[in-house]
Amino acid sequence: VPARNEPLAIMESTFLCLNTLYYTNRRIVFLDGSDPERIPENAVLAKKYHIKHFVPAHPSKNKAEIINAYLPSIQTKYLCVFDADQNPMPDFLRETVPLLEYSKNVAFVQTPQLYTNQDASTIAKGAALQQSIFFESICEGKSESNSMFCCGTNFVMRTQVLKRVGGFDESSVTEDFATSVQIHALGYRSIYYSHVRVFGMAPETLSAYFKQQYRWCGG
Repeated sequence: VPARNEPLAIMESTFLCLNTLYYTNRRIVFLDGSDPERIPENAVLAKKYHIKHFVPAHPSKNKAEIINAYLPSIQTKYLCVFDADQNPMPDFLRETVPLLEYSKNVAFVQTPQLYTNQDASTIAKGAALQQSIFFESICEGKSESNSMFCCGTNFVMRTQVLKRVGGFDESSVTEDFATSVQIHALGYRSIYYSHVRVFGMAPETLSAYFKQQYRWCGG
């Protein structure tokens, strides 16, 4: 879980869900790129849920830098990433890992994002409807044509593949998309598993929505 200056209540909900994952051989790590004054309270929260708390040696400005700082320490076959507001269901890993085990040429499995706070505001509802078009239709087509890209959260990836491309692309504000292009260029496949197994939160204000969309469009 890479995060930077996220509200404790949001992260606590995610940590609680992560601890319910039906998967024996797993290790949960909170990659904390927060400002120094936020780190002590984050460490207390991680300890409460028996989650490893990792703080990069050098300040990290974005998700790519935070994940890449920890990447050399990852020795497991697969890496799973959730944003701080994404709450997975207990069977997430049991359903996605077998798809990677099916073929060594599959680099990652991406699952949908579903916003659960649609009633919070008109903005949140609109963002949720926009996401549904993407994840219910567009992603299905991209997966069929082997052009599905990693969406930055709710995915499982082969660790060695990510290391082979040098980690997430830190030169792009949409590091997930840019890295996906590099992975596909090496001949790997991707799979879109069109079953909602994670629940997240939509931007609730116009400013938050514009910030999100501007970054995506810019990338």
